Amino acid sequence: MLAPWILRNHTLGAGWRIDGISADRLKHEAAAVQARAENQSLDELRNQYMADMNREFAEHPELYQSPDSRFSWQENAMKKILLQYPFHFLFMHFQPLILLPDIPAFLENLGITVHGRNTLDIINREGILAGALHYFRGNWGPFLVTLPLLILTVFCDLLAVSAVIWMLLKRKFLAFLVFLLFAGYYLIIPGILPLPRFHLCVLPYFSVLAAWGIYIVMGRSNEIKLFQFQCDP
Repeated sequence: MLAPWILRNHTLGAGWRIDGISADRLKHEAAAVQARAENQSLDELRNQYMADMNREFAEHPELYQSPDSRFSWQENAMKKILLQYPFHFLFMHFQPLILLPDIPAFLENLGITVHGRNTLDIINREGILAGALHYFRGNWGPFLVTLPLLILTVFCDLLAVSAVIWMLLKRKFLAFLVFLLFAGYYLIIPGILPLPRFHLCVLPYFSVLAAWGIYIVMGRSNEIKLFQFQCDP
């Protein structure tokens, strides 16, 4: 399914790539990691990367005539930065924020709050509590309105996690592989940048896991039958 699209990109000079987003995403990840490690501004680092990249392309135009060469330079430059902070990179790769509803976007779409407050930078450097204080700036009314949604989502996630733990304890490895396929992939792929939109892909399966979690909490896990099919003779 992907081969024709990759071939199309190759014929356009972008190399054997699915897209060019990966190179741009590395820029954001490198800025987030370096900002956390050195307590610097994420936006300032990102702008610095862009300035370095534009200067390199302007000084050596003959080397960067194709999209492939530009993508490769950006990928290699950002990987070098990430390799300088391997601990921070691994620690920041798993973001529990992705499991939360995107309350900021919800409020911004309603016109209650505004975008562009550099909240993500604060969260990366100081944590989610500091980010929330910075974002709402003492106006907790909108947050209290959306609090029931937050509580419901957290409750659902906790039940789903209990179901995953149950799979491992009961050695239901086939069920765990299905979890990795329908949920694990979408939770890992965002990496350092917590993009709540990936949670939408996980929500249907997490709802099923939460239902299993209710059985587990009630001590009725023996009633859960996974991957058992019956056929008429």
